[in-house]
Amino acid sequence: DPLHTPGHTRDAFDVWTQITHNGDTKAAWAAAKQEQGKWEAAPVLVFDHKPQSIGSTIRRIVVNKRQDRDILDDTIEAIRTVNAAQNSNPILYARAGILSQVATDENGNHFIRNAEGAVLSSILVHAVDWVKQYRDKTGEIYLDDTSIPERIVKMLEVPTGWAHVPPLEGIALAPVFAPDGALHDKLGYSPATRLYLAGSLGIGDTTPTEDNVARAKQLLTGELMGEFPFVDEASRAHALALLILPFVRPMIAGATPNHLIDAPTAGTGKSLLASLCTIPFAGGQKSTISLTKSEDEFSKAIVTSLLSGRAFICIDNLPQSAILDSSKLASALTEKEIADRTMRTHSAMLIRPRAAWITTGNNTKLSVELTRRTVHIRLDRNSETPWNTEGFKHADIQAWATEHRAELATAAITLVRNWIAKGKTKWTGKPKGSFSDWAQVMGGILQSADVGGFLENEAEMLETSAVGGNELWRAFIDAWYTNHREMIVKVGELFKLASHPDRRGDGDDTPDPTEWLGLLDEELQGLPEAGRRRRFGRMMEERRDVVIGSYKLTRGKVRDGSSTWSLRKVG
Repeated sequence: DPLHTPGHTRDAFDVWTQITHNGDTKAAWAAAKQEQGKWEAAPVLVFDHKPQSIGSTIRRIVVNKRQDRDILDDTIEAIRTVNAAQNSNPILYARAGILSQVATDENGNHFIRNAEGAVLSSILVHAVDWVKQYRDKTGEIYLDDTSIPERIVKMLEVPTGWAHVPPLEGIALAPVFAPDGALHDKLGYSPATRLYLAGSLGIGDTTPTEDNVARAKQLLTGELMGEFPFVDEASRAHALALLILPFVRPMIAGATPNHLIDAPTAGTGKSLLASLCTIPFAGGQKSTISLTKSEDEFSKAIVTSLLSGRAFICIDNLPQSAILDSSKLASALTEKEIADRTMRTHSAMLIRPRAAWITTGNNTKLSVELTRRTVHIRLDRNSETPWNTEGFKHADIQAWATEHRAELATAAITLVRNWIAKGKTKWTGKPKGSFSDWAQVMGGILQSADVGGFLENEAEMLETSAVGGNELWRAFIDAWYTNHREMIVKVGELFKLASHPDRRGDGDDTPDPTEWLGLLDEELQGLPEAGRRRRFGRMMEERRDVVIGSYKLTRGKVRDGSSTWSLRKVG
């Protein structure tokens, strides 16, 4: 091409010269002079930019000489077309306000991932053929294939309403009940449950006859859980409620609580019970996170687990000295939506927490916020070495549960259908705070099957609180009232009841037992005196206006640079 030289911009005359005179500029100028005055205005080229269907669902979209908004609209329409054609297996979903995809790993496990960047591009190539449109010298329109416009991919990554794609809340690995009580048991997506059913189980007869209900109860509470050392009927009932919960999660409009499985010592079977409860619905799959020293890191782990779409999230094996206290976890347990930001674009997203939460530990301590958001499953073998006690009826109970998973799921579905057949009878007990919807459904299912104990250990649950109501603090409050009654007291005087002074090595440095009682040393241990004083001050602030036993902790004015406190009798 002799006209294509550096610094030269080709115009219409150059094109005409190349086509008619093989690039000979002098010949072209001579011909142009002869034709001067004879030319007509060149026709305006009007291209047909409407997306064209290719085959059944793939659409052809022209990307040149067009506004981005039109290309974006055509792309969205292409996504809608493909989703409508395969409504039980859409290529894209909306989750937390961003585009998402249901994918599988190398082991065949399904998971949810954000459709961003290369992931989104790889999905769109199955919905759209991207082309540029030109007109040749004869006036014929021809198309050139081109790659996906990166700018369009970036626009699609921006969180929006996404009315054209179905909302996705998680992945189900067993049949699940829709809000109206219909059973979602066909593989793929259901708009009624907003779940993608990825697991195929051979569910048996779930007709809620008297014999089937009795058999279901025996299989779940006897065969599966019968040899766990539950301390009370409430603990057994809560374990059964945990197992059934994901089967009916879409029927519960509100929040669901944390399920604390704890015991006095290690080796009692806490983690094993947690795993068994996840097998009927999820085949044992769960997101497991660990408590970290950084609240920010713990919050990230919570958000990542929620976005995975798994039915269970487990905070496993809390250290015995640790106190579980997380504002992010508290929000995830009670809020309909929690806010966060995407890792790639840092755009705001709103996540609907729908997973069942499990926490395991030994003599676990929770903050007041989390205590109110938790139901208790307590195990105790009354043995110094519980791991050495006689084993289960089935030597490998997990392998047995996995092998009989379909039967266990059938039993859970039978108990739910029994409740539905009886008119979805509401639970008649006292509701639990922010979890009234959950209590009505789960309590109703258990009550309909004559399973007692539901929410009957709430008073004992308060004993796990690290902020108020436990034995250490009650002893501290009793000593406070004995020594100071309802007088205003400086925090330094109260610290003498709570802890002890450091040894100073100046002779007789043994603390006076009548002044220094060390009643809260178990919670203040591991720090020097200055650190214990600071921590004690924070602990007191956390308990401001909290009622422990019969007394309310009231903060007074600052005196001589020190905070003051008093007790006020209530009730």
